[in-house]
Amino acid sequence: MGWWTNYPWRMVQTNFREIDMADVDAEKFAQDLADYDATVVTLNAGGILASYPSDLPFHTVNSYLTGSSLKEMVEACHAKGIKVIARMDFSKIPYAVYEQHPDWAFVTAEGKIIEQNGFVQTCQNSEYQQEKVIGILEELLSTHPFDGVYCNMSGFIATDYNEKIHGFCTCENCRKAFKAATGMDVPAKMDMRDPAMMRYMGFQSAAGGKLRAKMNKAIKAINPEIALDKVDLSSDGSIFDTWITEPKKCTETCPAIMLVHGGAFYLPVSVSTLALACVYAQKMNVRVFLPEYRLVPAYPAPHAFDDCLSLWKELSDNGRGYGNDPDRLILMGESAGGAVAAGMCLFLKDSGMKLPKGLLLIYPVLDVRTETYRSARQYEDAVWPLKANAHMWAGYLKNAPEEMMKYLIPRQHEDLLGLPVTYVEPQEIDILCDEGKAFAGRLQAAGVKTELNMIPGSYHCFDSDLTSEFVQNVIEQRINAAEAMLDTE
Repeated sequence: MGWWTNYPWRMVQTNFREIDMADVDAEKFAQDLADYDATVVTLNAGGILASYPSDLPFHTVNSYLTGSSLKEMVEACHAKGIKVIARMDFSKIPYAVYEQHPDWAFVTAEGKIIEQNGFVQTCQNSEYQQEKVIGILEELLSTHPFDGVYCNMSGFIATDYNEKIHGFCTCENCRKAFKAATGMDVPAKMDMRDPAMMRYMGFQSAAGGKLRAKMNKAIKAINPEIALDKVDLSSDGSIFDTWITEPKKCTETCPAIMLVHGGAFYLPVSVSTLALACVYAQKMNVRVFLPEYRLVPAYPAPHAFDDCLSLWKELSDNGRGYGNDPDRLILMGESAGGAVAAGMCLFLKDSGMKLPKGLLLIYPVLDVRTETYRSARQYEDAVWPLKANAHMWAGYLKNAPEEMMKYLIPRQHEDLLGLPVTYVEPQEIDILCDEGKAFAGRLQAAGVKTELNMIPGSYHCFDSDLTSEFVQNVIEQRINAAEAMLDTE
């Protein structure tokens, strides 16, 4: 097993500016980390710019390398007993490199590149990320004794630094690869009513997994003791990131919300969900934890369920270590995350484990038989369409263990008695509306204190526009319900 499996982590993540390398002092840097009791540090190494004298023609070297060298910094940290993770960022290249290799760029549906501050976004299917990145890693790790590699902004990045969403990449590399894999054209826009949409999300996820495996093979060939994020750092490979949002002035123990995001089990945490988490944190004075659970198609059920359950156990057992009150935890799930959150509560109840103070389900996915409900027939071509819903369930439940079905599909669980106070919020113009109402009715019939709050005029993911007064009013209703849960004995 690697060093990372039984290592005491107190990590400092740095993100150096170019000019910081001009006068950096390796010994002082390492001593400052030691004074903070750090055991691990991330250090800018390469990708957008090389923090060392790279010999690769496409790997632009930082022009301010006049302070201590990158190697001296790593060695100074090692002398203090501090592990060093190379912070890489392959999401962009300098414009001058793009001019030489225009086929490496992410291309929008309008045929435009994404360029900011002199850097151009790259595509994960390009020659750069598929081949040249491996060369960068081999050069860096064969000359510098790093202990691990972290890839910042990895994957198909569809947003820029201003959080503007640019949609899918439609470069020639993506079009050819997707056509060869599915016989379909890349979707022109992010529209769940397009049958190619779900296939393309799966295609992106699979491509990301293959690239990560290729990188790991190259890294381990140099030194099997070098860890790679999202591959190593846990004994079973189930490592995942967790976003944490907290109030600006959170200096004492406070309640916490674990928010399981939606995205059809295919998509990671969205910018809009992070924005909502910030609103909840600030208005309720709570910390919000959002797990980046493993995604379909590479990881069908029960991986997402298991990841979220492991985070819940950590928050329940060791909450005070995060500044939380472990007796004031709420579980929230939106869309597909609603299935995970509701299923987790049922599992915790059946296992005799600690339950949350309350459960909030926002436009939740709860039943694989969605097509049997009136709202599904009435709104089958709404924002979240029926065909996409069926594809989601098929991908998520592929080879799922039978004994887990009543937790993966909460509607199939026969005994709801003993669940915590629950808030269910279906949206009127949504195929999931009636299954949400039906689940709330079953909760009430079982004696569970339940608030059913169907929002007239709303639709799936309507709450992404935080400037809307309508959305703000609904958020206040959620907050009122959550705060009432926290106040219950």
